[in-house]
Amino acid sequence: MKDHHYFGRSLVVLLLMGVLAPLLVWATFQGTQSMRNSPIQWIPKTYEQRQSFEWFVEHFQTPEYITMSWEGCTVDDQRLETLAELLMM
Repeated sequence: MKDHHYFGRSLVVLLLMGVLAPLLVWATFQGTQSMRNSPIQWIPKTYEQRQSFEWFVEHFQTPEYITMSWEGCTVDDQRLETLAELLMM
């Protein structure tokens, strides 16, 4: 009789785990989506620079990468290092 009682409880627990598992996965995904912390979110929407940035993103998608070059530019060009330093400021 005691074994039957434990079997019933374990069956209920397994059913609850099966029902709640998709909810747990969904909640975890939702939680990670809201953890994005972009500096653009700190800038008021009224700033001209933010409006320009949002226009750029709307027309050109993600602005995370930029490719720049000029005639005569090589990997060893000192101006390239100077440009990189200026962009990191």
